[in-house]
Amino acid sequence: MAYNGYLIRLGGANGTIFPLKYMALESYKAAPDQVLDLDSGRDTTGVMHRTVLDHTATKVEFTTPNMTTNAMWREIWSIIRPAIGSNAGRKLTLEYYDEFTDSYKTGTFYMPDVNFNIHRIDKATDTIYYLPIRIAFIEY
Repeated sequence: MAYNGYLIRLGGANGTIFPLKYMALESYKAAPDQVLDLDSGRDTTGVMHRTVLDHTATKVEFTTPNMTTNAMWREIWSIIRPAIGSNAGRKLTLEYYDEFTDSYKTGTFYMPDVNFNIHRIDKATDTIYYLPIRIAFIEY
């Protein structure tokens, strides 16, 4: 299946499509099928010896648009939170668009911590404006 109008779906194939309006599209980065090594290194002559694993891992990350408000973040979190459930490791199923194969794949991912950097606060409207917020999903 080729690109079908979305980049990620939280909760897998029957989950919720993450709206593109909450992504700064130029910040979107996908690294599908990253090769994983185990105990790789160089010997005393400088020759590299690699033990490449069969399993690969994908990483998907993006930032929110500039000047994300506290209300917008609550909307974003309301989309992500149900896919994570109550697990402490922020583990979730993610369907993502794989540029290598021009298809969608599904995997088990975790969501690393999110950092909030405040740009300014509008005291008149009690609105916090953030610098872009990075959201990432890293496959197990």
